[in-house]
Amino acid sequence: MKCLGAFCFILVAVVLSGAAETYQDNVATRSVKVEGILRCGKKPLADAVIRLFKSNSEDLGEVIAVGKSTADGKFSIEGDTSRFKAEDSEIDPYLRFYHQCEQKSGYKRVQLQFPKEFISLGKLPRRTYNVGLLNLELGFPGETTVKQVEGL
Repeated sequence: MKCLGAFCFILVAVVLSGAAETYQDNVATRSVKVEGILRCGKKPLADAVIRLFKSNSEDLGEVIAVGKSTADGKFSIEGDTSRFKAEDSEIDPYLRFYHQCEQKSGYKRVQLQFPKEFISLGKLPRRTYNVGLLNLELGFPGETTVKQVEGL
């Protein structure tokens, strides 16, 4: 009987330690959602690649979501840090657009940082940051050109 009690105690301890670790990771998870409309001059900009980074990094491991603009130029993208350990779940979100508006070869890359007020705790974003209508035909500060979009 003592052996059964000890086994139950060990089983409960193992289950609780796993639950505590999962709880800590879930509590640390951050999420964001961004939407808007992309244009190339007067035309909607379709098929622009949109990446949501958890920080200002070139590391594709920092990407928390990837999407494309629709035929009418609209996009909505959301991501979270649930795949990161609790200590790596802080987020300083950056949005990157890779597009071919007025570009014959390669892609233009535009980067935007958005306000931290739009970061939510948990996997589901509670607020949406709307960037409005962006005309990517115009030049943006820090805009660069890349030959190809890596990781697609």
